[in-house]
Amino acid sequence: MPPNRPPDILLLDIGLPGLNGYEVARKFRSEERLKNVVIIATSGYSPDMLPGRYKNGEYDHYLVKPVNFTTLLPLLRKIA
Repeated sequence: MPPNRPPDILLLDIGLPGLNGYEVARKFRSEERLKNVVIIATSGYSPDMLPGRYKNGEYDHYLVKPVNFTTLLPLLRKIA
């Protein structure tokens, strides 16, 4: 990635130590140059256990870990 070009996609684990994945996603959304990055959240929890997060626009897609590459690859192709 060139130094001044933002990433196209962020594959983000929600359960990070210290600053959790939701906080990272909010920071990305608050930065003008990063607000359009597609955020794919990953977690060991079902999205039904995390009410409102997906609908609030903190991330664009949600995958339950372990992430199945037959699910991830078509999603990446669709985004790119």
